[in-house]
Amino acid sequence: GGGGGGAGAGSGGGSAEDREFLYQALQQASRGHEAELSRALELLRVLPGGGGSEDLGQGELEEAQAEALENLIDIVGEPDFAVGLLQKGGGEVLLSASESPAQDAGIRALALTAVGTCAQNCPEAQVLLAGCRSLERLLALLDRKEAEPASLSAQVLFALGSLVRGNAVATGELVRRGGGLRGLVGLPGQTRELLKPVVDARARARAFRLAAYLVEHAPGEAAAAVATGAVTDAALALECEHSGVVDAALAFLSKLADRVAADPVISEALTPLRKVLAGLEARRSQTGDDTDEVRGILGILE
Repeated sequence: GGGGGGAGAGSGGGSAEDREFLYQALQQASRGHEAELSRALELLRVLPGGGGSEDLGQGELEEAQAEALENLIDIVGEPDFAVGLLQKGGGEVLLSASESPAQDAGIRALALTAVGTCAQNCPEAQVLLAGCRSLERLLALLDRKEAEPASLSAQVLFALGSLVRGNAVATGELVRRGGGLRGLVGLPGQTRELLKPVVDARARARAFRLAAYLVEHAPGEAAAAVATGAVTDAALALECEHSGVVDAALAFLSKLADRVAADPVISEALTPLRKVLAGLEARRSQTGDDTDEVRGILGILE
């Protein structure tokens, strides 16, 4: 019977020895992560064909960078590690990698995803990234005229969204510097038309999600949504094949519908969408998909 008592004692909260073992294991894991993050930054500082890449061929360097970035993205989902990386100058390294035309587009996309992952739900990381002028640099990437940033738009929008969410200062900056919704719609003289059907589906969905956030949190953005024709873009998006785009456009219209009581102009802009929304509700009922959001908007427009 004594053996049984021993087993029971071991499982009840753990001895000081167990706790010490756990603490050491966590410390070791933490040191392992620190080393991995430092290694990733070192690899990213090496530009293809630049100094320091002699020991790695171009393909090998890209492979090593991609693997290091994928690990980094896993690790910085934990806010403490995100802050630690940025305190080491990681924001500058990641942004520089994402901006560099010499870098492979896949590496640039991963670097942008890493920026967004650091900023997500982490006010301290958002502040550290603001110190790298990240907002204006991300906006500049969206505005590049060369072909390849089009393929990076989804990641740029993810990074931008992560940077401004829950951050009133950054949200205000996005409206002031980036034109807010007007910037996403792409008014004359601007290269961005991120809500249009020609845009890559993931980027278009992200743009609608960002638009929904702006309507909810930035003064004047609901009016801008109506003035810029974003409502028409959303109506087109509701008939798109890509469910991510449909959901994002719906989220955007839902945030606008919440403003109907305060602004009759919004009601007027949304009313013509009743037919499209009813069609979507019917399709979703048939496929067994969620119709709550569509019903909610239709209820407001009754």
